Amino acid sequence: MGYMGEKADIEFSLPFKPYPNQLIFMNDAYECFDKSRFGLFESPTGSGKTVSILCSALTWLKNNRVKSFMCDLNLDSSTDQNVPKWVLENAYNQKRQMAEEAIREGELNFENLRKKVSERIDNSDGVPMLRKGYKRMAPNPAESDPKDEMANPNKTQIIICSRTFSQLNQYVKEFRKLKDLNNDVRLAIGCRRSHVCINDGIKNRCKNSDELNEECRRSKCEYRLDVTELSEISTCYALDLEDLVRFGKELNSCAYYSNLKTVPNADVILAPYVTIINESIRESMGIRIKNNIVIFDEGHNLIDAITESHSCKLNLMGLKDLLEQLKGYLHKFKSEIKGMLLERISEIMKLVKALIDGLSKVVEWENMKITTFNVKYGLEDFKFHEIINFLSSTQFCRHLRGYAERQYHIKINVEMGEKIVCYTSMIYTLKSFIYSLLYCNTDDQIIVSKDESDTIVEIFPVASVRDARSVIVMSGTLSPIEEFLSLVPPETEPYIHKSPPVFTNDRFLTAIVDRDSKGMELVFDYSRRENERELEYLCDLIENLVEIVPNGIVCFFSSYSYLNVFYNFFLKSGSMDKVSSKKTVFKEQKSVNVFPEYSKNCLENGAILFAVFGGNQSEGVDFSDELARLVLLVGIPYPPDSIKLKIKRDYYSKKALECSNESSSKNYMTLSNEQRTLLCYKTINQCIGRAMRHKGDYAVVILLDSRYRNREATRYLMNYVKKSISEHEFKSIKLTQILQEFYKKLSRV
Repeated sequence: MGYMGEKADIEFSLPFKPYPNQLIFMNDAYECFDKSRFGLFESPTGSGKTVSILCSALTWLKNNRVKSFMCDLNLDSSTDQNVPKWVLENAYNQKRQMAEEAIREGELNFENLRKKVSERIDNSDGVPMLRKGYKRMAPNPAESDPKDEMANPNKTQIIICSRTFSQLNQYVKEFRKLKDLNNDVRLAIGCRRSHVCINDGIKNRCKNSDELNEECRRSKCEYRLDVTELSEISTCYALDLEDLVRFGKELNSCAYYSNLKTVPNADVILAPYVTIINESIRESMGIRIKNNIVIFDEGHNLIDAITESHSCKLNLMGLKDLLEQLKGYLHKFKSEIKGMLLERISEIMKLVKALIDGLSKVVEWENMKITTFNVKYGLEDFKFHEIINFLSSTQFCRHLRGYAERQYHIKINVEMGEKIVCYTSMIYTLKSFIYSLLYCNTDDQIIVSKDESDTIVEIFPVASVRDARSVIVMSGTLSPIEEFLSLVPPETEPYIHKSPPVFTNDRFLTAIVDRDSKGMELVFDYSRRENERELEYLCDLIENLVEIVPNGIVCFFSSYSYLNVFYNFFLKSGSMDKVSSKKTVFKEQKSVNVFPEYSKNCLENGAILFAVFGGNQSEGVDFSDELARLVLLVGIPYPPDSIKLKIKRDYYSKKALECSNESSSKNYMTLSNEQRTLLCYKTINQCIGRAMRHKGDYAVVILLDSRYRNREATRYLMNYVKKSISEHEFKSIKLTQILQEFYKKLSRV
């Protein structure tokens, strides 16, 4: 059924009646696609953003097909002033008609093919039966009719990225439901070899993805010999990752090489972040960014993902170990290593020695540009491209790692009882470092740091990837939006969309507690973390809360060290005994996941979890319904100032001066001046956003610190949180009364 957007000529086809906010979301996304805008979309969990963005993207894709087909036609009247206007118009109309007919023909053929394949899959008892009757009904994507616009490798594609394949699989499920939109759309999964390899022999021999890539290229794997059948099925039918692997096993076909055929001709590509952000992975899969539409879901992680993907570290101890490995390998196989092989290994040894010499002289941390680093460490004359080609195209890395592992086991046997650190895969780390040196941005920096045990050199990226036709970054919690201004192309304004929450205002309450019962100001910062007055008040508050709040309470601290200080006081003061008589107490640990047990107890007798801002319980975990009827935020988690933050501040200041556009310049200055605050409130918003997950949920958030009264700071909170904040300064008695009324009212609903 079709539902009209704000523009009269845009109709969105959905199998259900959308909420008004969904229509607004789809219309705004369509506007971004159509006008090649950069969009920042915040849409809370439960608002249906997955199906909304898919519907909007597929609708735009259909409407754009004729435009895309016509864009190659040279119909500009300015090219020949002597040609009458009516002749140009007639030629244009004829070619447009040809384009529309070709597209309709392609759509009809593709629809018939998909129906046949779908019927066989639906009616079969398993893939073997499907394979038995399969007649190669679909054309090979690589050999498609050039008239078929949908097989045009230069067409605009929709690339949707998320953190995990489970999230991408959700897109496949929603895609299958949009029958009015998906009947002529090719969907592909962008995945690496390690995600879909079905050759257990190769997988068991390889210790990492680099080795798997080498082994796959070197070996004559039986599964890559004929992937036509699998590529035909995946072309005609939307498969998720599990489907690809399952079909691959039954058809004895490699899903990775099948994807190399289907991805270039796909209309929609689903891929994890790293596949799109990392240029080398992207290019190896035939995925292009230029002129395509890129959508980043779970976008609050995007900047961290970009930084992580392009950063690389080497340490002095590892380099020394690598040098010994190279010397030993060269000595053991000296009779076999000759000519060009000897030359390449010798050059790698010289490079490692140069890095060791430079890092051995480091006294304290320093940062510098890549070019400065290359000169200072004597690296400017090395032929990095040739070294990378050698390490990538031969089995040297794999052989050296095997040699290093054998030497490591010999050391263990000889030096029983002693702790031995051996960097057996250091050659792969060096390879990544060289690659990063080659392809880093001119603004990226090298950071060299030194501690008591080691010296580390790290490539720290500060710039971002562009070139897409349109980019949308979306998340349930994207605030503070200002953090993402660094991704916006210079001299352009981002399109900002903020959907209201799916729940009503009466189901969510935010309270700032800034004073104790005696009216004294409360500050939970590093300087006062062992102040007994604050710790005593916190214990008293928690004792009161467990009497009132049903089910689960989550309490966040600014660091693990602060959590430990509180927890020790909590035990010694006797509060632990009082609280544990009402709710089971859990404490977050770095190495142990306590969430399953916490969840179980929340549903039974109630529980309280002491966790850390930015820890493993603050992101990626849904504290919906009974799991978090109250979230207590203790203090404000400002990140410690660091050299990386300084580098980014300097970079943004430089960009602000370079911008001729006043608005862009202002955005960069905000990023420079507010870096710590933005990161801090990003963490706070993520913690708060874990609690309210759907329209029937309800929860309370308590902001425990007098600094939350600062209006300048709290402007970075999510809109619905700011709206909910009470104007009163709560004392414990009044807070208790308000909470009792809140839970009494909503527990009856």
